[in-house]
Amino acid sequence: LDFGVLGADKTLEGFDLVCTGAGTISVAWDETNFASATPPFAFDGDTLPGIGGLPFELTAPSMQIRLTFDAGEAWEWEALNAYINARPSN
Repeated sequence: LDFGVLGADKTLEGFDLVCTGAGTISVAWDETNFASATPPFAFDGDTLPGIGGLPFELTAPSMQIRLTFDAGEAWEWEALNAYINARPSN
């Protein structure tokens, strides 16, 4: 996802997840290297009630959101709201 101007750095400041089920989320930043991703961050269901946005800072020109739900349980993903700061860096 480019989240704005192609090739310009954007800062992911955090996200909200609307889902049922537990799993991990990570963010990749280099389309030419599949291994270039943040370590997985565990979540347990919907992050909106009582928690608000989960901080998750990363600066890159584009990002790939990777959701992996735990095996053996029912899950449903409804939405992900990414908080992006797309201001040009100095």
